[in-house]
Amino acid sequence: MRKLLPLLVAIAAFFAAAVLWIGNDRSAGEHAFDTFSIENTSDSGLSLAFAYLRRSGHRVVRLDAPLRPGLVARNGVVIRAGEMISAQFRDEDEDEDQPRKTKLKRYSPVLTATEDEWVRGGGRLVLATAESFGPLHFSTFMTKTKQASKVFPIWPDVAALPLPEPRGIVLASLPPRAHAVFTADSHPIVTREAIGAGELILIAVPEVLQNANLRSRNALAFLSALAGSNRTVYFDESIHGFEQDDGAVAILKEWGFGPFLLIVAIGALLLYWRNVKRVGPAEDDYRETRSDAVDLVHSLGALYKSSMTDEEALGMYRDALVRTVAAQTGLRGDALYRRVNQLAAPASSGKGDPWFRTQLNALNEAFRNIAGGSHAKHR
Repeated sequence: MRKLLPLLVAIAAFFAAAVLWIGNDRSAGEHAFDTFSIENTSDSGLSLAFAYLRRSGHRVVRLDAPLRPGLVARNGVVIRAGEMISAQFRDEDEDEDQPRKTKLKRYSPVLTATEDEWVRGGGRLVLATAESFGPLHFSTFMTKTKQASKVFPIWPDVAALPLPEPRGIVLASLPPRAHAVFTADSHPIVTREAIGAGELILIAVPEVLQNANLRSRNALAFLSALAGSNRTVYFDESIHGFEQDDGAVAILKEWGFGPFLLIVAIGALLLYWRNVKRVGPAEDDYRETRSDAVDLVHSLGALYKSSMTDEEALGMYRDALVRTVAAQTGLRGDALYRRVNQLAAPASSGKGDPWFRTQLNALNEAFRNIAGGSHAKHR
């Protein structure tokens, strides 16, 4: 058992690692990543934006779950780029699991109640999309300009914004408290709405954040302005199918098996350490290989020798021969005893052989003759 313990520990460690790896595997698989995903390294992805902010000293995190308080930093920046889901439908999904008394009032038609609460507490939510959603509508327009001009005194390092596509937000669909930050031919391109201590920023040209356009003039400066300073930046990938899976570790914690598994692991390590470390001199590796039947015969021999004389032992042995001959031949009475005397007649003993040995050899030979030559030798 001691020699098998390291192997058993290795097997257990392998299976534990396999379960944890499979349970926590959140890879997207071998499929093309969505447009505006940070996992997309093509011209339509946001991988360069993610890498640039990380290398410029920002703390950047991939967000794989719907935004909610406690999941992201209170003053964090969440950048959500791509096709949006209407806040009305997202509110319906949240309300199914939310008690009626704790439902939050939504102040912005663009945000869910949970998002509104987080923004109001100091967060910055950046929504960059080219598709209309909720009350917001987008439209394209004819223009010769290649950039949008800043019309609100904010972000001094960004004087203008590249305009990859001539697309703007329909003014009538904007929230009442929203104001334009960048415009092109009087069309709002980027808007801002102050909500409590935070703000909501809408971008009608999400292409400005894509890998293909990030090298354009002022694009990196605009990205840095959105990220701010000393704030954690979250790229929301939940809209691209990267939904967070709790995994095996979180499930075990939820079920309360965490402390139990920790105690089992510590106990296994202590058991392994105790068995590896020798206490006292080494044990002899000799193992008894004799059969228990041999020991039993020797024990019975010693018992008979101490409990009866040689004559009594020979008498019992001869009685066994009589019963065996009677069973095989069917003889009874004098005929039986004559047959036994013939079989057990002592052979001429060697010079100096004791009487007991001569009689014992005669009985052994009689049993051999009855058994057809099989060995029956008692000593």
